[in-house]
Amino acid sequence: MFTLPKDGEYRNELTLDFGDPVDLTGTVVGLVLTTDQFPRD
Repeated sequence: MFTLPKDGEYRNELTLDFGDPVDLTGTVVGLVLTTDQFPRD
């Protein structure tokens, strides 16, 4: 996931394992996105 956009580029990259929660509480969204139920191919 790429975050912290500025001047047309992203300044941060976050890599997580499949199923790990994505903490977005420090963003305007303000939530934790659970990914353990996402479909896999």
